[in-house]
Amino acid sequence: MGKYVEIAKVQEMLENAQIISDGVNCGYCTDDISLDALAAEEVEAIPCHCQDCIKTGATSMFPGMLYCREFRTCVSPDEFCKRGQPEAKKDV
Repeated sequence: MGKYVEIAKVQEMLENAQIISDGVNCGYCTDDISLDALAAEEVEAIPCHCQDCIKTGATSMFPGMLYCREFRTCVSPDEFCKRGQPEAKKDV
């Protein structure tokens, strides 16, 4: 389970925040902005496509298909399931 905060609530918080300026620089008062003050909600994990999942790999039995180690079967790369785990994005 992950957590998320609604974008509209963040926008509202920024609109209500005090803008401070010293004549040269301008920004938000950090006392007015606290993401911890926003209620985060629990959400189910978003399924990932099989082609992006760490539990799949190429198979020579069926070209163009992937082998899913979770379900022990061949799957199409554009399929997805709730048990999928996306590969970690690599920093370039």
